[in-house]
Amino acid sequence: MFRIIQLLSLLAFFGFSNLTGQTIYNPVINSKTHPTLQIEKIMKTDSNTVFFLNIKNELKNGGSFCVDKNVFISIPGKRVKFDMIKSEGIENCPQIHKFNEAGEELRFRLFFPAINDSIKELDLVENCTQNCFAIRGIILDNIINEEIHAFDAGVLYFRKGEYDVALNYFKGIVSKSKNINSKYYAYSMYILPVIYYKRGEKSKAKKAYENLLRSNINNKNYFVNKIKEIDFFK
Repeated sequence: MFRIIQLLSLLAFFGFSNLTGQTIYNPVINSKTHPTLQIEKIMKTDSNTVFFLNIKNELKNGGSFCVDKNVFISIPGKRVKFDMIKSEGIENCPQIHKFNEAGEELRFRLFFPAINDSIKELDLVENCTQNCFAIRGIILDNIINEEIHAFDAGVLYFRKGEYDVALNYFKGIVSKSKNINSKYYAYSMYILPVIYYKRGEKSKAKKAYENLLRSNINNKNYFVNKIKEIDFFK
């Protein structure tokens, strides 16, 4: 009995307990070595953590890709890592997959041990000697991913001057965010009165500005000083 309890404790420590099925689509990442290497989704089950990836060939004359058997996922800032169990749809180095033309895509899957639901961020690293890939800061929280994707879309439309569309994204973040201490929430609080001002809705701009002043967002003084660069808000 003691050995069973001890084993369960070790599994919990290394992230193998509290497992539930979950799929993370198009996760946000912090950085990657290969620009065209994408994570389409990550599927978490009681037995595996499966990465669904694709890579696009950019070379006009051929091109190739393979995955070393020494691939692992790890928790940023910690020494715990999980080695790849197997791969599907991709050759393991030194065997290679050869592309026929530029723009051709290859989809493949990498299988790892199951991980604890408490793990919210991972690195995916190929441990090899040449042209190794690494994707770092992979967010495993669908709510946070959705918020960041919405923020990026809002910024894109704002810069294009499509304020109606941008407004919907930033309003959604402010009304639905589960993390009011995030930089995305803070920037959304700041940009809402700016958008209303640019749309000529001065009463709404004033109300949104007053909400900004009453808020407890991070770096509040910075955003208040920044918005005062617009004469209307002085």
